[in-house]
Amino acid sequence: MNPTLAELEQARSEFESAVLPVETRELLEREIRRLEEIELERRALGVGDVIPDAELLNARGESLRLSDLRQGGPVVLVFYRGGWCTFCRIHLRGMQRVAATIEGLKVRLVAISPELPDRSEAIASDDGLRFPLLQDPGNRFASACGVAFDLTPAFVEMHRHYGLDFAVLNGSEGANTLPVPAVFVVQADGTIAWRQINPDYKRRADPDAVVLAVVDALSGS
Repeated sequence: MNPTLAELEQARSEFESAVLPVETRELLEREIRRLEEIELERRALGVGDVIPDAELLNARGESLRLSDLRQGGPVVLVFYRGGWCTFCRIHLRGMQRVAATIEGLKVRLVAISPELPDRSEAIASDDGLRFPLLQDPGNRFASACGVAFDLTPAFVEMHRHYGLDFAVLNGSEGANTLPVPAVFVVQADGTIAWRQINPDYKRRADPDAVVLAVVDALSGS
């Protein structure tokens, strides 16, 4: 097992053994089941689909378009919920581990969340991330890709109880939606060559598998 998957497994184990109110644990598991039942993974954009263009914000709050990122070749898009999510942070650090390999293949690597730019900048600094963390205001791009979902009032209130106010973290426009963990490998022409989507926030794409998907995409297989 590679370091990222091992760290995720440890985090899952610690979460499952943590002392949490029964209602909190049941709510989190109920939300995962809800996303599975609405078949979000099946309804999202898939291999062969063309990814829409999008306007995103970098850590300085400057606007850039996804189509501009693709001009130099393929791009890997990593959707994550936010820096407040332990599992997201582990996965982003795992992607940093393979970032040099991906970028050595002339492929851009970017991570996308609804989180405000100043928060993303702090996460990158704290975790030593050297690839861009981009804001998707209001999860508009995630919604267009089919990987965003509406938050239930109970879910929002439970996170607020633990000090996580999505209106503060993401701005008012992003207060009521989140993306599920997802990775897309996108060709320069916008065609999706590979993807992995999981409604369970505790499970993430293997960074080594992402590298293999990039190599396959470049070889045309």
